Amino acid sequence: MTPVPDFLILGAMKSGTTTLYDDLRSSDEFALSDIKEPGILATSREDAEAARRYARHFSGVQGRLRGEASTIYTQQPKHPDVAARARAVCGKDLRLVMILRDPVERILSHLRHDHAAGRISGAAADELFSEDNHYVAVSDYPNRLRPWVDNFGQESLLCVSFEDLCTRRDVTVARVVSFLGGDPGRVRVHGGISNASNEVRALREGRVARLTQSDLYRYGVRAVLPRRLRAAVKSALSRKSEGIEVSLPQDTIARLRDRFAGIEDDVAEITGQRVAILRRAGASNG
Repeated sequence: MTPVPDFLILGAMKSGTTTLYDDLRSSDEFALSDIKEPGILATSREDAEAARRYARHFSGVQGRLRGEASTIYTQQPKHPDVAARARAVCGKDLRLVMILRDPVERILSHLRHDHAAGRISGAAADELFSEDNHYVAVSDYPNRLRPWVDNFGQESLLCVSFEDLCTRRDVTVARVVSFLGGDPGRVRVHGGISNASNEVRALREGRVARLTQSDLYRYGVRAVLPRRLRAAVKSALSRKSEGIEVSLPQDTIARLRDRFAGIEDDVAEITGQRVAILRRAGASNG
């Protein structure tokens, strides 16, 4: 029987998915590769190819609950059929987890990440936002989640608040673990937030960087490299976003706030779950 995921952490990008993934990896129940975002369902040309790639991805990974966390799966304007492929490859019992962050803060973090990677310049951030609504689309959680609910049903999806993950970490992770069929008592929540905005390294653009995202490197070359050398390769091909500040004009922020004012109601209508997504005055992520 081909090993395929029992669950997916769908996103959203820049919303704490690495933190949750790292916490789940602390339990011997979860079969989670050190390659967090393989993107297999979005980048395979056919279902059989996706199944073959999953067999390689989970090879040698121990645990009874297999999962992965590719945030590309909730970027459907780029990958419109990924939810249907997930059902075809992984089956109807697949469990789904989505972390929902304040949509405007998520956009700013996403812009900062892309600026660190050299994809945009800080000065051009507002202009790019006006021309390319990819950043807005990724924060449009109701429409990003709709195909997943259509394919798997509301009962297969758990939505959690990014704010809760930051401020009520133990309780939130335990809730996710229980939903996935695991034992919360076997998880050891680690300190700090993984890939915090002042620590994250964004992969620079370029041929060599793209090679490191290929299956050839991930499951071939990388597997035989010493850990220290792998870290050196990653460091050489990425840029730390510390000290990088990307902002948008206040009128743009106001437009975005208006655009997403009803997002909690819209998510509740589609998912059947009411989640506190919008940041309230005085709230802090630490």
